[in-house]
Order: sequence, then structure tokens, then C-alpha cells
Amino acid sequence: MLIGLLALGAAPSFGKDALQDLSTSLVPDAVPFAIGEEPSAGGPVRDPAGDDWIFYDDGTGPSYYPSLRLYARVIFTPSTEFQLQAISVCPGNWNNSNAPFNVYVFRENQQSHNLGEQVYTARLNALPEWQADMASNWQLFEFEEEEYVHFDSAESFSVIYGLCPGGDQNQQGTGYWAIVDGASEVRRSYLAQVAQGAAPPVNHAQAWQGNRLNNDLLIRANGTYLSEFVDVAVVEVFNGNPNQALTGQYLMYPNTQQTFKAQIANIGNDVDVMTLNFSANDLEGNVLWNYDQVVENLGGGDTVVVTCDEAWSHDTPGTYRIFVSAEAGDDSNYDNDINSLDQIIFDPENGRDTWIGYTDTTMETSTSGAAGDIGWGAVFNHPGGADRLLWVTGYQCMVQPADENEYPITFLVAKIDLAARQLETLIDDTLYTDNTGIVQWVGRDLDREEYITFGENEAILVTYIAADGTRIQIDGTPPISGTNAHMPSSMMITFDGGNGYSGANSGDYAIQVKLGVSEDLPEGKHFKLVPDTLDFGEVRAGRDHEIMAMFIGTGMDSVHVTNVQIPPSARNFVRISQQQFSLASAETTFVTVTFRADVDTAISTQLLVNSDSDDNRQLRWRLIAHATLSIHENVQTGIPGEYSLSQNYPNPFNPTTSIGFALPKADDVHFGVYDMNGRLVSDLFNGRLGAGYHSFEFDATDLPAGIYSYKLSTSGFTSVRKMVLMK
Repeated sequence: MLIGLLALGAAPSFGKDALQDLSTSLVPDAVPFAIGEEPSAGGPVRDPAGDDWIFYDDGTGPSYYPSLRLYARVIFTPSTEFQLQAISVCPGNWNNSNAPFNVYVFRENQQSHNLGEQVYTARLNALPEWQADMASNWQLFEFEEEEYVHFDSAESFSVIYGLCPGGDQNQQGTGYWAIVDGASEVRRSYLAQVAQGAAPPVNHAQAWQGNRLNNDLLIRANGTYLSEFVDVAVVEVFNGNPNQALTGQYLMYPNTQQTFKAQIANIGNDVDVMTLNFSANDLEGNVLWNYDQVVENLGGGDTVVVTCDEAWSHDTPGTYRIFVSAEAGDDSNYDNDINSLDQIIFDPENGRDTWIGYTDTTMETSTSGAAGDIGWGAVFNHPGGADRLLWVTGYQCMVQPADENEYPITFLVAKIDLAARQLETLIDDTLYTDNTGIVQWVGRDLDREEYITFGENEAILVTYIAADGTRIQIDGTPPISGTNAHMPSSMMITFDGGNGYSGANSGDYAIQVKLGVSEDLPEGKHFKLVPDTLDFGEVRAGRDHEIMAMFIGTGMDSVHVTNVQIPPSARNFVRISQQQFSLASAETTFVTVTFRADVDTAISTQLLVNSDSDDNRQLRWRLIAHATLSIHENVQTGIPGEYSLSQNYPNPFNPTTSIGFALPKADDVHFGVYDMNGRLVSDLFNGRLGAGYHSFEFDATDLPAGIYSYKLSTSGFTSVRKMVLMK
């Protein structure tokens, strides 16, 4: 059975649930509209009778099902003995419908989920009209004391409301509607369509099971838990600063480190110790990284943010899922133990040929077929770095045409100023579906003169404007980026053809872009240092060791460097060849950094650079070195304790340099050198090597001067470093 889902509010969602168990179809017959104010995540306005709540929705919305004659049902399973004392529901009545509203509570068969004894019912002659503040729309039904209902631990029961008339929400007096949030981790919400005046259907398999929703109905149970229990929930996964709104990034560069955080809530009693498992997975489900974080002394009712002690990095572009799962001993509710986050890696040097987006490989839902000024968009924020401008070089969207006709689709591509919260539409295209009638990607690669340049604190918004005959596809499987309150808005909706937008939370829209490094330079004074870490590695004491630090002007205007220095604690070991110079736009200046220690010495310090840059008056780069008397130059013996890749020596070089690495065990090794476009220019080794220290000489006689990277890949270790070829 297909039930159409349409958006109602200012944080809206759209979709058609792909429920294929039954043959009949409920066709969506209306278009969405906005209610005005941003809805709050609230619950009932009045204080409830009991201290405890059971609920599965996230309080957001509103989205609604417009189909006729629906009952809405949520199955609740208490973690321990529970006394039900009230229920709270949030239906939508925005056309002042005078249809009666009924709520029911049923016991149910614990195996089949067929409805059993009806233990409570209440009726409103009519619902209050919908209010812009969503919290005001919750209806609280408090039981009399003699009506309290006792449920055993893990005994499921159902709360149902209806019969929702549905219908055309643009016609005064029609409706009310079943309201849902944006996505579900637990899938405990159901709809059933019945004949006019019929009671809630008893048989779960026949009436309800085929309409299990990908969203959560806004229905909650209130009461009192009668015994102690453990229930720790992972509320959200994110990577930003929890004290600064929307500082996270969905996009990151290869081989950069990302630190993840999880908001967890203790719904049960005190927990002395528990474990959070952080993991990164590709779209095929392969685990690429995981880390166990111990959390202690989590009080009952506490909500805390836990930061993973180990950062994650990866070198392969693509969309990844970051999962966090909670393990807290005898946890009585496994439905809320896991949550997840989209994390997109793209290669800025070689990204113009790679599509990136938020979806996985399966699209569970689609938008309604409504046409007009309604549109659905996806936002791609710049990953950061004032000296790194990006280009948008292409866009596409996955759509389902109604048949084999060629349908026109309008696309808008806009640049957003995140600080000013303003957008500028730069591309307004009309493209066409092909005549196959199947789900397809529609979009194009941009011509060079059409590339859109955007930088730090800016984002790109690609929008599909609704058209007769096509539906945009939606990934409804968590993580749903649009529902993550700690991350920047990624899914958007417009009701006025792209003039204004608000956040959407129905799923991840199948919209993708191609991004690449811009050849344009940003306005102002900017520069960068290559390599970004001055790592001498382990070197022989009693000799000079040099690294050529390459300063590059990366802005439109010249930068004057007034001082390059080392903190006083390291000046006995490090010398700088020059302290003052100017950098014109795209100009390069080399500064020799020399390290020497006559005895065993390890330093970890910074290269401090003062300038009139627009980025910062003083910039800092890490400098590390270890001099030892026991090392023999270019020779190390024994079995290393861990994998490592050393900085090449000399660096810069012309035309040869030595590169070493350490293997703690025999392993399959690929060792190569790449140019700045990611192309392999020298395959130094590809095969199996034994445990120990290994060194290879790289000859760049036939290569042009420039910056190159070298990469070591084994079965369990990957590392990349940069080097400079001077000619």
C-alpha cells in the first residue's frame, strides 16, 4: 500500500513511502504549504500526571499524510513495569475541521501484534485549529486514577488516534491529518486505511504491517516506571563544537583528521560505566575504523556529549557512515542504542570527475508529484580553509518520470553566504528526462565559464523545482542529514521557486555535485606553507639537517612577512635562513630551516610566522625532530614496533631523494609518488616486504619542479607525506 507523505510546516519533509506489501494504492492528492514560524520540538503544553515518558519521535516536523480515512498507531514497549497515566498526540488540523477526534489504548498480542483488549478511549468533538507554534498543537489526555493501566516489562501496547478524514488541505473544513517527524531509527509507527466509520482494525498483518512508516508519528505515552532499569540512548552523532551552533562539516578532505561526538541520554537509572563504540563504515557496510570510548558515572536523566578520544582520517573519496553504539550492561531497550552521521570525503585536487552527495545506493521514498513553486534542495558547505577556493563543475538529481515522455525539469544552483544568510542564484537551467520512463540521473557538467567559485563560510545549494510528471528520489535510511540538529542544514525546501528556503527533514535528497580546486585566487592577502608540518624525523646527531619551507602567495594581493622565528626554547637547535620577505600573488619563496643537535635531543615546537595576512597576524606550523647518537645514517636495524613513514631527505631535492618507512611485520606494500593532481608518477614498490626498516631512492630527473606526495599503503596502515622538487 502506498501512502503519500506531504509537508506541512517550516521544517518540512516530502515523500512517498515505498511500501510494497499490498496492492492497493493511496494516492497523494494535495500540495504542501508552510505554517510560518519555525516549529519547536516540544511536547504537551500542560504538565502530565506521570514523571516518565515513552516516545520515539524527535519532536520535529511537521509532515502529514493527506490520504483519506486513516488511523495512526504507535506500538510502545516499556523497558520495565510501567503504569500508563496519560497520552499525548499531535495531529494536524489547519483547516478548522469539525470532524470528531478519538484516541484509543489497546493491549496487544505480543507475537502477532494484533490488537487485544481496549483499555482506554477518549473523544474530542473537534480538534483545535493548528497553531504556528508546534508545541501548542499537542493534545494531552490525562487518565483518572482508576483508569491507570499497568503493563509488564517489555509488554507492548498500542496508542491509536483517528479516524483522520484527510483530503484536500486547501479546502476549508476538510481534514485533519496524521503528523510525523522526519525519520525513524526504530520504525514503530503505522497507518491503516479503513471504510468510513469503521473501528481501528484488529489484524496487524492485514491492516497495519504493510504501512509501517519510515517516520515517527507524534504520539507519546506518559506514566511512571515501577522498577529500576538501564536504558542509554544515542541521541545524535556530529563533528562540530557542541557549544557553537552548526559548526560541523559534512565534507572533509582526504587524510585530514575528523573528531566525532555523540550526545547520549540516560533514560533509566544511574550507570556506573558504559562503552560507546565509534566506527566508520563504507556504503557496503565494511568497517574501516572503530574505537571504544569508556563513559563513567552517568546519572539517571543525564544528557551529555562524549567526544571520541581518537580522530578518524581516510584517503579514499566517497560517502561514509559514522556509527555510534552504546553498550550499558543490561540495557532494556536496544531500539535507541545506535545513531549515525553522514561524512563525505572528496579529493579537491581530482574531484571534478567525482559525484558527491548524501545518499546511499537505495532510495526508499520520493517526493509528491506536486508542481508549482515547490522545490527540494541539497546544501554543500565549503570544508574550510581561506586559501582554498573550490569550483562547482557539475550537478545532477535522481528523478522518477511518470512514463516514457520527456519531461522538463528546472534546476537552480545558488551560492549561499552563511554569515549573512543570503543566497544568490547563479544558474537557472531547464533539462529533460529521457524517454525510458525509468529512474534516472538528470543533470550536466558545466562549461568552464560556468564554474561557480565558493570559499570558506560559503555553501552551494542545488534545487530541483517540482514539475508535473517527475518525482525526486529520497534516501530514507538513517542517517538523515536533514534531521541532525547539531549539524548545518543540508536538506532544504522552497515554497516560492527559490526565493526563500527552510530546513527539511524527510530524508536525504538524491542530489549530487562535482567539486574541484578553483584556479581562481581569493581576494585579499593570503599565503600557505608547504609542507604543512616540518618533520625532520629521526636523524643523526652532530650534523646539520635541512628542510626547505616553501611559502606560496595564495591571494590576489601581496603579503609582507615581517618575521619567521622559532620559540626561545628551541633556538639552540633550529636556524632560519631569512626572517623577512614579500610574497606577490602566486609567488613562491623558499626558507631553509636547519636542525642540529650534538646529543640525543627530541623537540616538538612551532615555526612562528608574523605577517600582514588577512587570515591571522601570526600563523603557526608544527616542527618536530629527534636527533640521536645511536642512529647510523640511512641505516636502521632491528624490528620496529609500529608502522611509520619518514620525511624524505633531502627535502627539497634535485633530482634524487631517499624515502624510508618501517614495517613491524611482513606485509603487502604499495609505495608510490603522485603529482598534485593525484596522478601516479612513480611506482617505487608494489609487492610483499618483510618486517624492518626500508629505504627507496626516488629519481625525479624527468619530472618538472613542483610539490609531490608519496604514499605508503599496507594491509592495515596508510600514510602520505609531501616533498618539494626544485630545478
